[in-house]
Parts: sequence; structure tokens; C-alpha cells
Amino acid sequence: MRSVWRRRLGSTAGTRSGTTSFLTDAEGHLGHWERQVRFSEVLEARNGADGALELRFREPHEQSRFVFGGDVVDHGPGDMRIANALVDFKQRHPDRVWLLAGNRDLNKLYLRGVLRDLFKRDPRGAVDVLKTTLKRKMGAPHAFEQRRLELGQIRGESEVSDLDVVQSFQESVEPGGFMLRFLQNAQLGLVLGDTLFVHGAVPQRGLGFVPGQEDRAPGPLTWMDRLNVFFRAEIDRFAHDRSDGRDLIEYSRPGGFDGRGVVYNSWLESVFSSVPAEIPEAVVSFLSRDGICRVLSGHRPHGDTPTVIRDASRRLSVVTSDISYADKDAADSRGKVVTETLVMTKQGSQPSTCRVRGVRRDDTKYDFVVEDKATPWLGRPTPKEWGIPGGHAKIALAQDECLVCQGKGEGFWGSDLNNFALRVSSNA
Repeated sequence: MRSVWRRRLGSTAGTRSGTTSFLTDAEGHLGHWERQVRFSEVLEARNGADGALELRFREPHEQSRFVFGGDVVDHGPGDMRIANALVDFKQRHPDRVWLLAGNRDLNKLYLRGVLRDLFKRDPRGAVDVLKTTLKRKMGAPHAFEQRRLELGQIRGESEVSDLDVVQSFQESVEPGGFMLRFLQNAQLGLVLGDTLFVHGAVPQRGLGFVPGQEDRAPGPLTWMDRLNVFFRAEIDRFAHDRSDGRDLIEYSRPGGFDGRGVVYNSWLESVFSSVPAEIPEAVVSFLSRDGICRVLSGHRPHGDTPTVIRDASRRLSVVTSDISYADKDAADSRGKVVTETLVMTKQGSQPSTCRVRGVRRDDTKYDFVVEDKATPWLGRPTPKEWGIPGGHAKIALAQDECLVCQGKGEGFWGSDLNNFALRVSSNA
């Protein structure tokens, strides 16, 4: 009965054979999102009857699954269309599609309290307040104009007023609004077999922590179940005007709840570093209680490829896949860069494998399996004999070549400015 309960909550699923695709941090970039989907081995996109974007599985059988890692909005003219396509996909395949809530998604709950009454009293004042809020509180200085552009594209109109834009943001978090619908179909964490999915990272101080509960969950399965119960209860209260969403906003903001959340934390050393931190043994041990050997996440931009991180004992692998600053010269800061992380699950109790594939901004292609024994250096600090202090082998370009990131110099957000390919055979 417990297993059925967990499956219903969407926090765990069995060990069915098949392939799970993980994509994350669309952030409203519709053109790039469509390129990502076209690149996927699991997904495809079609235009629906009304011209809306429609996501489908390439293969109709139940072995294909999909997880979206959060942050659907903020930086491009595709917030509404991407979010609606994801919700539609989730509703058509509730047992094969999961949506995670990112910090950019959850902070939009704040807008209802800011805009609802103000828009009625002082519409022009609401325009200035919204622009300031998006820029200073949500890190989305261009979101107002991007929404204007998207509304014009959807309506087929060349002019969209400031008040139309404010109304769109305000209605997005009211019942029936696209942002609230996305959150009503999302969750904070997911366990599929031996893989944990979260938007951000698993902080040592937050292991087992759920807001409002004094006792900590004893293991990751119970923890994700409790977090998702908390999340759904808070979203339901918000949707029925019984809450302003402050606990979810707090949980997803930088340092919220004393930095114990899984939404805003990252796997890097600090906000000023592009080098991954060593994964604490406490995190490895806690996750291993329920057989988790892998975490997939997004949230923190890290160049034009995902980044693999492995603990010293190699019992836990992390793949963090936010490529939102992949190409600083591209208008959308992503350009032609694409990536997909795939979890390949075998029937029964055999461990799954994780495959990472993509195309870098210089057209270099990569396609590797994290667990490949031929690349023992993958996801680890560079050995002393390589002569690269402070480096980290972030992906495998080939069995004898890796991409190294370093924490020095400019560009720590994109970090690709400090990345370089290295022949392992001549440096091992």
C-alpha cells in the first residue's frame, strides 16, 4: 500500500525498464526549447489544432518517460506557451511525465499580493511596480517586454499595452492562470528508481527537512513524499485564497528556511565559483539509505554543457544541466547549444545508467555514460599529475578527452570561459 501511495504522490516509481529524458531551465526561450525537444531522443514537438505547441513521446510505449527540472519562465517570449505545453503533456501522461517547480516559477506567487488590488486601484502604478519587482526581486529585467512580445504573437496583434502585460502577469497566478496551473501540476522532488530529481541541490543541513515539521524524514523517499505533500497543500491553499504562498516563496528563495531547501541551493563551491564543491559524505549516506546513486538537477548555469560531479567514493553521481548561459554572444544566451540527460533503466533490480549527450557552441558533440569505467576521472577534481590546480573534469568528450572547468578568471556564471578540452591519455 505504501508503494501505491508514493506512486500516486509522484515522488517515486518502480524500476520498470525504459528511458527517462531530463530537460530543465527553459526560462521562456521558446525557440531554444523547441531545439531542445527536436534534439531529444524521447520527445518531439508538434503544432496542435489551435497552433499551440504540443509535446509528444517519440515512442508510444510506456517505457518512455520525461522529467522537466523547473524554471519555465522569465527570459524569453515563450513563458505561457512552454508552460501550457508542459501541463498539457503532464495531464495526458500523468504517470510518465513529471514537472518540478523551480525558484523562478515559485516566486511568481508573490505577484498576486502585489498586483491584485493595486491593478484595480491604480493600473498605471501597477505597471511601475511590476517592472521594478521583476527586475529587483526576480532577476528578470526583460520579462515585462518579453511578455508583451508573447501576447502579441499569440493574439496576432502588433501592439500590446502596458496594462495588458500587467493583467497577464496578475491573472497568471489566479485560478485558471497558466503559472498557477503549472504549479498545480508540479512538485518539489521526484524519485524514479535509483535517481533523485530536484531543481537545485541537496544541502547537508537540509537533509530530511520539511517546513512546519519538527522531525526530519529518516530517508530520501519519505522526505520527498513529505515535501510534495507540503507543496501540494500550500499550492491548494494559495489557489483557494487561504494563503499568500509565503512558505513556498521562502522555501525557494536564496537562504530561505536557513538554506535548507532543494530549490535554490547549488552544487558549486559558492555563488562566485564555477568549480563544483565536494559532495558531503552525509548527503551520500542519507541518499543511499533508499538506494539512490544519482541526482539530476538544473538551476545554476554552468557553461555550454552539463556538469558531472561524483563523491570521492563514487557512490553518488550528480548531473546538473542548466545551460542558460551557454553562449554569451547569442541573443538568447544559448544559441545552438543543446543537451539531454537520459536515465536508462533495466527491468528488475539492476542499477540504471545515465547517458549525457549534446552539442556545444563550437559544434563539438558529446555522448557518454557517467558510469563508464573507462573514464574514472569523470566528475572529480583534476589529479595533481595533470598540473591543473583547482580544475574539475566536468564531462567526457571521449574516453581519452575531458572538458575541464576552473574557478579562476571571468565568467563564473557561464563558466565556459574557463573550460578547455584536455587529452587525458597524455596527462594521466
